[in-house]
This record gives sequence, C-alpha cells and structure tokens, in this order.
Amino acid sequence: MRSLLFMNRFALICNLCFLAMFILQDIEGLDKYQLVVSTVLILAICAFIINIVTLVVGSIFYSLGKKVGFPKFLYLINVVFFLLQFYYFIISN
Repeated sequence: MRSLLFMNRFALICNLCFLAMFILQDIEGLDKYQLVVSTVLILAICAFIINIVTLVVGSIFYSLGKKVGFPKFLYLINVVFFLLQFYYFIISN
C-alpha cells in the first residue's frame, strides 16, 4: 500500500507540473531556466500516463474493498486533473 501512496503523491507532483506548464507557456525570457522548464514539461506530459495507472490501480483496490493507504481527497484531486488532461491531450487536439 505504501507504493500506491507514493504513486498518488508522484501523480500529484506531475499534475502540478501540468498546471505550471500552462503558466510557463505565456512567460517569455525563460532561456536561463531551460533545464527547469524542460523538467516541468516532461513531468507534465508523463502526468497523463501516471494518472491512468494510478487511477486504475486505486479503483481496483477500492472495488475489492481493500484498505487503501492514501487519503480520498488525493485520489479525487488526481481524478479532476486526469479529466483536465484528457480534455487537453485527447479532445482539444
């Protein structure tokens, strides 16, 4: 269960990078911080895949009635971010 908690926390960090990606798109003059911008972009793109894996595994544990080792609000936040990412990556493009 600790690995599921880690996956949810990592997914949350990637989701925050997904949010930061939108903010960094409009800021000019970030040439000095190219490494940071590249890292945020990679984590933002990986967030969609990580969310899929995390939500599927979490849903399986919930449906089996097993005790999960992470808070429900963390799971719900990841669901909301997943829906936003699904719209951004799949529907809008």
